[in-house]
Amino acid sequence: MYSLASKQILITNLNDAKKYKTAVIRDDVTHHFLLSKGFIENENLYVMDNYDSLLKLLETPNRNIDLVVLNDDLIYNRVKSTEAASKYKNVYNMQELTLNFHFACSLNTEKNIVKDLKETMKELEKKAPLPPLEKNGVLPW
Repeated sequence: MYSLASKQILITNLNDAKKYKTAVIRDDVTHHFLLSKGFIENENLYVMDNYDSLLKLLETPNRNIDLVVLNDDLIYNRVKSTEAASKYKNVYNMQELTLNFHFACSLNTEKNIVKDLKETMKELEKKAPLPPLEKNGVLPW
């Protein structure tokens, strides 16, 4: 969960977040996850149709959105400059929402393609993750 860096938002557990207005992507796993945890659409949960809208909505004062739910990869890919990134801070990590992805191939997929996919995935898993956030949650660029 990200807020504007200028906001004094402290969240220690998911229930703390319910007192804020949070925006998510429609039918995304985070949308359904927050609904299952007691968030209520149009009360403390607002649904958008694309990722670019989330950050814009957060920055629009009259919309009163306090938080957006994005993973660090999406933030890193949407915000390209140090100046732009300094506007946001991570205020809560939803650890229970960590996903583990898998590949599925047809039984007719050529063996060399399956082998290449497996090897490539192993290489990607070995690579260092994105740089960690600073202690105060502000993105490091």
